[in-house]
Amino acid sequence: MLKDDFPSQQRWPLAKVIQVFTGDDDLVRTVDILCKGKTYRRAIMLIITADQPFPPSMSGSNKTEV
Repeated sequence: MLKDDFPSQQRWPLAKVIQVFTGDDDLVRTVDILCKGKTYRRAIMLIITADQPFPPSMSGSNKTEV
């Protein structure tokens, strides 16, 4: 999912990562994504995988699951 400024995570659009770019430290820093028929380049911190739970800071709750 592509993190967006929509107030509800349910409205965040689905996207497909089509290319990754690493930094000087060989860690992925940026990705090209395909979303709604267009290609965008976004920082990895704006990408949330659909198979992971939302981080506590984005879930609207202060509780942390362990």
